[in-house]
Amino acid sequence: MSTVLHILVVEDDPGMSLLVADRLAEIAGWSVATAASAAQCRAHVAEQPVDMVLLDRGLPDADGASVIGELLAQRPDLAIVMLTGADSAVSATETLKLGAWDYVVKRPDLDFLDGLPALISRCAERLAWRREEARLREEVDLLMTAMRTSADALTVTDGDGRVRFWNTAAAHLFGWQAAEAAGKLLPKVACECEAEFAQLMERAWRGQAVVDVETVCRQRDGRPADVSLTLTAVCNADGSVRAYVASFRDISERKALDRARRDFAAMLTHDIKNPLTAIRGFASILAESPLSPAEAECVSDIERAGATIEHLVTDFLLSATIEAGTLELRREPVAIDLLVADAVRQFRAAAIYHQITLAQGIQAGAMFVSADRAQLERALGNLIGNALKYTPAGGTVTLEAAAQGDRVELRVRDSGPGISSDELPHVFDKYRRVKGSERIDSAGLGLFIVRSLVEANGGRVSASSVVDQGSTFTITLPRLRNQGGAARTAATAGEAFR
Repeated sequence: MSTVLHILVVEDDPGMSLLVADRLAEIAGWSVATAASAAQCRAHVAEQPVDMVLLDRGLPDADGASVIGELLAQRPDLAIVMLTGADSAVSATETLKLGAWDYVVKRPDLDFLDGLPALISRCAERLAWRREEARLREEVDLLMTAMRTSADALTVTDGDGRVRFWNTAAAHLFGWQAAEAAGKLLPKVACECEAEFAQLMERAWRGQAVVDVETVCRQRDGRPADVSLTLTAVCNADGSVRAYVASFRDISERKALDRARRDFAAMLTHDIKNPLTAIRGFASILAESPLSPAEAECVSDIERAGATIEHLVTDFLLSATIEAGTLELRREPVAIDLLVADAVRQFRAAAIYHQITLAQGIQAGAMFVSADRAQLERALGNLIGNALKYTPAGGTVTLEAAAQGDRVELRVRDSGPGISSDELPHVFDKYRRVKGSERIDSAGLGLFIVRSLVEANGGRVSASSVVDQGSTFTITLPRLRNQGGAARTAATAGEAFR
């Protein structure tokens, strides 16, 4: 109900109508309108905001009592007070039975006008309560509908864990209909391991988060199903559990996909990577044999193609490991100068082959980070490899390292074609390839892997670029201080290899 109480006075006597309307209009927050007939009353209720009707029993075109039913059929939430000249208990009872909230006897001395505001106030309070009750009932109905139709299996139990609510998705997942599950202990009808579920219930009761816990439920026919469980305890003021609310999300398909991914990764390792290693090994042996220039070029092509395929397979396997959440890190102090020097040596031959200058610039002074060296080398190598792929012959790729307060920055700059502003925010997305890269062998996993590995080591990676001028990729990691006995210093900053 709005803050303004809209009252309609329906009275065919103009003088009485004016007296009643004037008396009620004295009250702040009350808006009063008048009607002189049943027809005017119906039209006003249909077209104007009305919260309460003071309805005269004797109207020129209808009996006020008969109008009550019409108004309530049109507006069930309407408050109606009957105005009558008959001081009769029978008449009052009849009026209330018809749906009126109260009645007022219009006495000749007009004393009833003094008590009218108090009566209207009581009715207004009752009206507010009824509308609030209707609003709450509507919210409950909406909530119940949402719970019943939720795609997740939702259950509500009492404090002992006995089922009180069981939605359609729960019936589908577990195989028990709501009527069959009602009153049963939830762990007995839904859980593979009752002891594990009891522990989760205790965690929820203690206020600990039980959110998206992956577990196994038991279906009615005994089959297991992988689920993600969220469990909440609703407690009374004294701390006792009033109810448990459990949400089971069926993740069987996702688990099956994970298993398929693992099987595929195993297939890649056994059926592709192992034979590929043999091919590259034989190519290396051939390269050491006396060959004609044409034969030597063919062997070199075999080696490069094998290296490309092996890199793609390795990227896929690493990506699968990252997504499965099984990436293992072996943190250790990593000297940045050695990391950069080793990376330059690793890619020197590729830079010479592509006729690109590979340079390095390292800030003086020892810089260490705590990271998995192998994974950090992989991330840095992906950035350098990308830079060499996209930089044209005669260009430059520069690897820089510098301390910025409590952070260390590794930057890979290139003089390639650059990346447009609309593509730049998406370069680290999985399987993302920038426009114009169709000629380059890539699955679009390299930068996704870089971001994942850097973030796993507690850092972040960013990219900036200017079209036709080149791109810069920056790895930022927390700096590790107080490392005694620093290892040998890398090659002089600014040294270049062609």
